[in-house]
Amino acid sequence: MQVKLKKQAQCLAEASIKIPNKEAREYQQKIIKKYQDGVNLQGFRKGKAPKEIVEKKYQKQIKEDLKSTLLNQGITEAVKTHKLRVLQCEVQEIKADSKENYEIKAIFILSPKFTLPKYKEIEISIKKEAIGEQEIEKELQLLREKSAESKEIKNRPLQKGDLALISYTTKYKNKPLQEAFNKTIGIKHLASKEDFWLKIDKNSFLPDFCLQLEGMNINEKKKFNFKLPKDFSIKELSQKEIQFSVSLKELKELQLPELNDEFANKFLPNKTLKELKELISESLKQQQKQQAKEEKNQQIFRYLDEKSKFDLPEKLVQEETQRIIQSTLEQNKARGINEEDLEKIKQQIATTAKQQATANLKIEFILQEIAQKEKIQITEIEFQENIKTMAQMRKSTPEKIMKEMEKNKQIQNIRYSMNKGKIIDFLIDNAKLKII
Repeated sequence: MQVKLKKQAQCLAEASIKIPNKEAREYQQKIIKKYQDGVNLQGFRKGKAPKEIVEKKYQKQIKEDLKSTLLNQGITEAVKTHKLRVLQCEVQEIKADSKENYEIKAIFILSPKFTLPKYKEIEISIKKEAIGEQEIEKELQLLREKSAESKEIKNRPLQKGDLALISYTTKYKNKPLQEAFNKTIGIKHLASKEDFWLKIDKNSFLPDFCLQLEGMNINEKKKFNFKLPKDFSIKELSQKEIQFSVSLKELKELQLPELNDEFANKFLPNKTLKELKELISESLKQQQKQQAKEEKNQQIFRYLDEKSKFDLPEKLVQEETQRIIQSTLEQNKARGINEEDLEKIKQQIATTAKQQATANLKIEFILQEIAQKEKIQITEIEFQENIKTMAQMRKSTPEKIMKEMEKNKQIQNIRYSMNKGKIIDFLIDNAKLKII
């Protein structure tokens, strides 16, 4: 068997594998013998039919089996001879000449080769914010508002904390906002709104918007200029001054329940207010811990991305880009953006998706390289413990969880995800952490 390999750009390699007649015939004889031993032909005991008869009767199947065998042997030999790390293999052709010499042509997509940056003692920093009474009180206030009753108000002006039913229209330089920015996506909700319930608070709707409404009476209309914030979600409108015309239609006052054991009992049966506060405190600590871990991950990913330069397999970039585009389109549709508006930002979505796809794949290859160098691999015990945890969370049994994952072909993905988590934990454990 002769293997020739020609490496190309973008992690590709073109292989030409030649298998001479003699070697191909040896594989063919083994296949014929396998058929001969296994088939039942009329007039012959099992395994005793003459080879020539078996070969003639199963000629087509033997030929297909031979191609499959030669293909497997040839690809294996190419990978072994040239020490390739193959991600995908695309067989272009397998053919035989008149003398039954075979040739296989294939394209390999290879794992990129690169030098790992220094990945131990990566400098990362996180903010340490203590969970105090103020944070707990804020969560309690949210619970009070969720359980509050509302009372209609008719004889006083609007004030902070009220619920207001408003309608509004907007203009920019005396033009209706949607006309002034007719090519801008997502502007519809800001252009106008009918019967919009709004809690009068500093950060409701737009920062400081509600301050403009305080003192209004029911059925009153008010016009005012309002400068949109610098970090406004629609970039084209950032720091633009627009004119609002607001009508106040209805007003309600929230009647908050008193903070006591009776209030706590509504959320936690047979628990006191003190115990509710303790639960909130623990929940906030867990949230903070998760946020800190995510921030550490992102800082490590940014460092590895900045310190590593290498080509990626273009086909994998295209596949990941398409996956992200599809996900982005589905998310935007769920937010209510129509097909016409999505078409306007199609190119922008594609550009952003390719950038994200490149970053994602780059990090994946770096993490796998670190895992190989550090021999990081989840154990079977760790995998089974994770299954037990999943079973407890779903109020099921490990056996049922495993059966479900086998049915949905999820086991490999779960193992991969766990292994990735173990690699990231290794990097965090070996990082230089600074608390700010």
